[in-house]
Formats: sequence, structure tokens, C-alpha cells
Amino acid sequence: EIMTQNTVKMNGNVEIKNDLSERFIVFVATKERPIVSFSNFERAERLAIIFAGLTNTRMEVFDSEKEICYFVEPSEIKRPTVH
Repeated sequence: EIMTQNTVKMNGNVEIKNDLSERFIVFVATKERPIVSFSNFERAERLAIIFAGLTNTRMEVFDSEKEICYFVEPSEIKRPTVH
């Protein structure tokens, strides 16, 4: 289980702390456990794109300040796209 500085596990659930220094958190979509967090959206997005391509799995980048999820899905030609 990988926890970042932005997360706290309470009662089996992951809660996001609003630490603006690392507000963009990368998840495997539909999973509760974050992989890593960054202060820069581009870095988080790039890592999500790489993971989506390598694992052929939908990834998610969560903006903890705006509480918005960005999904990264591998396309049919093995090149991930951002929605």
C-alpha cells in the first residue's frame, strides 16, 4: 500500500488532505489507493499516461484543490488519451 503525504487512511478509507504543495494525485481508476502525488499537473498526467499505456488500465488524476478527476484511458492503438 502506497500512501502519499496528502493522504490519511481512516477506517479503511483514504481521505485526501488539502496540501497544495502536492495536490495532483494519481490513482488506478476506481481504486481507493493513490500511487503518487505531485504539485504539478503535467507530471501527474504524464505518469498516468505512462501507467495507462503500460498496464492497459484506466488511470485517474485527482486535483485535491478543485476536487476534479481527470481520467486517462488507453486507446485501442495502445496510445493513451486524456478525457
